[in-house]
Amino acid sequence: GNDDMSKKFAIFSTKMSQTRANLRLFDDIPMYQYTMDYGWGDKEPDRVMAGIGVVTNVIDHLYYPVDKVCWLIEQKILNVSSQRGEQWDTINSILWVASIYLNLMK
Repeated sequence: GNDDMSKKFAIFSTKMSQTRANLRLFDDIPMYQYTMDYGWGDKEPDRVMAGIGVVTNVIDHLYYPVDKVCWLIEQKILNVSSQRGEQWDTINSILWVASIYLNLMK
């Protein structure tokens, strides 16, 4: 009953998370193009919004390579200590949360 359904949803959630992580491996070119199009935020209504947009883009450009390192560690392609892996995960989470927070501010 409920235990079986819970297990199925947990498996589905894990697989979707893995899929999203794999797809992010290919986001560099679209992110670079978006940043080039955005520039210094000249199309924003004011300089505050433009500044938030530029900072968000910088954070996102830091996030993508860190996320790839975390993925490589998770796949055991990069061999690092568990403490070092946790440090990478922490940096990844900080960048992710900062990007979300700034996007919400906009």
